[in-house]
Amino acid sequence: SIFHLTELEAKQQGGWILALVGIFGALTQGLFLPKLLPRFGEVNLLRFGLALTVPGLALLPYSPIWSGIVFVIALQGIGSGLTQPTLSALVSKGAPARIQGGIFGITQSLGAMSRLIGPVAANWLFARNVAWPYWAGALAVLFPLAAAWTLKATKMEVASA
Repeated sequence: SIFHLTELEAKQQGGWILALVGIFGALTQGLFLPKLLPRFGEVNLLRFGLALTVPGLALLPYSPIWSGIVFVIALQGIGSGLTQPTLSALVSKGAPARIQGGIFGITQSLGAMSRLIGPVAANWLFARNVAWPYWAGALAVLFPLAAAWTLKATKMEVASA
């Protein structure tokens, strides 16, 4: 687990973890999403992606380095690979055409703000307890996960699911 790593080891392992999350996310988006989307629809894939992300974040600090962590990293990468593009598609479909650009601007601004605030908050939490940033991330993802259950699938999504 990450609790027993030196600072240098943690930095090295963190780099590998981020790389693997990215690889799993890219594979999910490139290979699996095009096949899953027509069958399950954006709303269901968003829900599933967020549902994978919560345990992926919560379990990461407790996973044995490399023997168990790859499974948790896969949860993170697949969850992210499903969540990001389906969320963008839902925003696109849900926004009226005349303000669609403005809505995308707002979502991009919120994403940029979270990419700024997230690491600062995570570093502060990490200094207090190594597991806290992961727990905070898992807790934060519960909010969009709950919101995703308020979305209704379109007729096309229901018919293809």
